[in-house]
Amino acid sequence: MVSRIYMKNIPLFIGFICLGLTTAAKIKATLIMADHPYNEFLAGTRTLTIMAIAGHKTEKSFLRYIRLTSSEHTKLLKGHWDERKTKALSVA
Repeated sequence: MVSRIYMKNIPLFIGFICLGLTTAAKIKATLIMADHPYNEFLAGTRTLTIMAIAGHKTEKSFLRYIRLTSSEHTKLLKGHWDERKTKALSVA
């Protein structure tokens, strides 16, 4: 998966020490850490749960951090609508 996080948004190396790693390895590790909250959000994990693990204090800062595009918002909304439709059909 190609990382969606731009170089200017690479966070500090929080939570682990990067002794002995090359710059490329540090950047790769940081991008992997940054992609995890994004992937969990798309998988449907609750925002507050991801925030607690990733260390975000406000939902506003978390949503700014993962930066969903309009098309990603559209796909998420369509998924919710499809889920509601299947629940309604199974009840009826």
